[in-house]
Amino acid sequence: LLSEELNRLTRSERKLSQVEYKRVLDAHSAGVLTLIRAQGSSRPVLERLLALFEATQGVQRQSISLTLESRLLRMVSSFVALTSARPYRDAYTPYEAMKLLGSRAANKQEGNLDPVLYYIFARFLGVYPMGTLVVLSNNERAVVYRPSGEVPGIPLVRKLAQNEEDRGTLLDLSQSQDLTIVRSLDPKREGVHIPGYFFE
Repeated sequence: LLSEELNRLTRSERKLSQVEYKRVLDAHSAGVLTLIRAQGSSRPVLERLLALFEATQGVQRQSISLTLESRLLRMVSSFVALTSARPYRDAYTPYEAMKLLGSRAANKQEGNLDPVLYYIFARFLGVYPMGTLVVLSNNERAVVYRPSGEVPGIPLVRKLAQNEEDRGTLLDLSQSQDLTIVRSLDPKREGVHIPGYFFE
């Protein structure tokens, strides 16, 4: 994933400058994206990416012994735990959970989530996962119905109902050039019952 020059940087004993560190991170991100676009996200590709990532982490990293399934399960269970209510806190919204998982994946401390797996997870789930209450650029509110519509990565949303009989119009944001998601909202604070937009 890295050029010969950047490989030398990562293997040197000295501490990298902020500029050098950013160059390495940018090169990793670009390389991961290129591999996924070229070869998809099949198991062999994921395993190769994880092996490449761990090779840059030094001999102290222990997660090399974990299987791909256990790492995926850890990512998914972390997302489910964050989006579930606990006695000591309310459930995070799907969008907030993705941000928290992203910060854990970006942190290099031992035991944190794999950045490569987080990238794949976010790519398929979307930045605004299914069930996220969002504000559109025309100030209307909607619920993300699917992370991708006709165009991958651009969600299909259901507008908020105007009355009890109305379940809201489905709208593919990839087909509406002027409409984008501006921000997410907390459905509890807004008094919106999210499951009602998916089930009768």
